[in-house]
Amino acid sequence: MTEQQLADFRRRLSNGKVSPDKVSTEWAFQRAWNEGIEFCERQLEAVLRGKDAA
Repeated sequence: MTEQQLADFRRRLSNGKVSPDKVSTEWAFQRAWNEGIEFCERQLEAVLRGKDAA
């Protein structure tokens, strides 16, 4: 993955999050969605650092 592709991937992950100011009746789903994206971000960082991700 090139640096440009990595930057684009990070941007796409970040843009996929639901802003807390857009709370709706589906907020439980939206919060879980954000947690899933944050998990992906943590795993990506672990891979880039060469650490064993759990």
